[in-house]
Amino acid sequence: MTERGATHPHFAAAAPERRWTKSLGELKSTLRQEAFAARGRWVWYVLPHGAFVAMRVNPETMRKELRIGRRTHPPLGAPPVDEQARAKWALELKTFRSYLGAESWRLVEDNYQSAVLVEAARPEPQAPPSCARCGRPAEAGPYKEQLCNACALELGRAESSARSGT
Repeated sequence: MTERGATHPHFAAAAPERRWTKSLGELKSTLRQEAFAARGRWVWYVLPHGAFVAMRVNPETMRKELRIGRRTHPPLGAPPVDEQARAKWALELKTFRSYLGAESWRLVEDNYQSAVLVEAARPEPQAPPSCARCGRPAEAGPYKEQLCNACALELGRAESSARSGT
């Protein structure tokens, strides 16, 4: 509902299954589930205040993409957006990013009436360190050289023997 109980015209014009009336937290989980099931197609909803929110999983990168838009900004040929409108849009975008878990996502497009965000790349998993003596996987630690358990035990036994003189 917008001010005075009226719904936005875009919300009213949307098909009932495209109207979102639940919380933004629920929208987050619904968009993610539907985006994975849609296999690269955009899934979207219109909110009561007229905002459009869409998500897809890019089939090439397997990263989620989020599109947030509003068709109520100045139409084509209208005067440029003023600072007050820019600030209002920035706050709206910040709110959506927060509720939809996209604070760390990269903003790739923002023209003050729509924005596109791409999920940040996950760091590549690091290969476990290799043992400096035999090359087998070793546990990472603050040591001069990384050793696997077998080599560490062997080295420990050798040092112990050297200290005891046997």
